[in-house]
Amino acid sequence: MNQPDNWDWCIALFALRYCIGSSSYAPGVMCDWVKRHWRRMPEDDREIMMREVSGQIARADARGNDTLLGAWSDIQMKWRELDKWMKEHSKLGGKGDGTVRERARRA
Repeated sequence: MNQPDNWDWCIALFALRYCIGSSSYAPGVMCDWVKRHWRRMPEDDREIMMREVSGQIARADARGNDTLLGAWSDIQMKWRELDKWMKEHSKLGGKGDGTVRERARRA
């Protein structure tokens, strides 16, 4: 697979936003996709995705309404697991892994 350009990452962000709150198989697919492509994703896009997921979880928790994450409990858990996973792996990324900021530093 060729290295995605910035539009590809933008489309991935749109897909993530669409999937949050969806009650279908799509959230699980999206969560798996994010994990699979995390290290190739530009750092700025990783940060945006983390904010989107964490923000939706915070809103759901504040309202006591997990259906903001999707109607099914297994989907809700997928988002919570992804949130935890992204936070753990964000500590590893951004150091010489080809992110936008790293490429700018080398230029």
